[in-house]
Amino acid sequence: MKKKAAKEVIKDFIAIHGKKYDYSHVQYINSRIPVEIICPIHGVFKQAPYNHRRGTNCPRCVGKKRYTTEEIISEFKKIHGNKYDYSLVNYINTYTPVIITCPTHGTFMQCPSEHKRGGGCPQCARKRKLKQIKPLTRSEIMSRVKSKDTIIEVLLRKALWKKGLRYRKNDHSVFGSPDIVFKGKKIAIFCDSEFWHGKLYEKGKIPTNNQEYWIKKFKKNIARDIEVNKQLNASGWTVLRFWETDIKKDLDSIVQTIIRYF
Repeated sequence: MKKKAAKEVIKDFIAIHGKKYDYSHVQYINSRIPVEIICPIHGVFKQAPYNHRRGTNCPRCVGKKRYTTEEIISEFKKIHGNKYDYSLVNYINTYTPVIITCPTHGTFMQCPSEHKRGGGCPQCARKRKLKQIKPLTRSEIMSRVKSKDTIIEVLLRKALWKKGLRYRKNDHSVFGSPDIVFKGKKIAIFCDSEFWHGKLYEKGKIPTNNQEYWIKKFKKNIARDIEVNKQLNASGWTVLRFWETDIKKDLDSIVQTIIRYF
């Protein structure tokens, strides 16, 4: 990427939108590949430079809503009422499957877009002799789970950036590829999902389908986190891990915790 090209694109953006948006995260490749733009009201969103230069705005500002977990659950309940348990839902986007619990058949995974269209438990559908909703295979589910640039990572990075702290993200030269790295200070930060990193598992919340697989998966993830911490500490690194829920609920406190290590 040429810096000159990025500056020219940002200049075009400002000519159309003025100072409405923050373009500090823009990494321009070409006119069709989305770049990160920061809305002062709704935060980071991605949009193709071609569309943004044509006057397209933040999707939430114009009514194309990007839901929070609480909001998507509310939308689900408008369709399904209290039929399902949504306590394991962790909403990322409309195409990333979430965990939904059927009171009869246990947990199943389904894309929010499908569930909002009325899709429900596949086993219940078979019993009612309706058209079966094809569940995603395990490999398809895993392939859609974001391993970097998740919502919580972006939230924390944005907050640190506003404090004037400059970092590297997903630095593969550091053992464990931390989500946020302050290399000069040797501080490694991880933003951990309660589901994938085993917090819910340790509380006994395990998907009822394929439990043997999930238990093995959670134990492996927990062991990996412990090993990463051990290796980094042995190399003189400070390791900070924050749970997803804490980042969403108490972001300012987490930022202050990080600042104390500087």
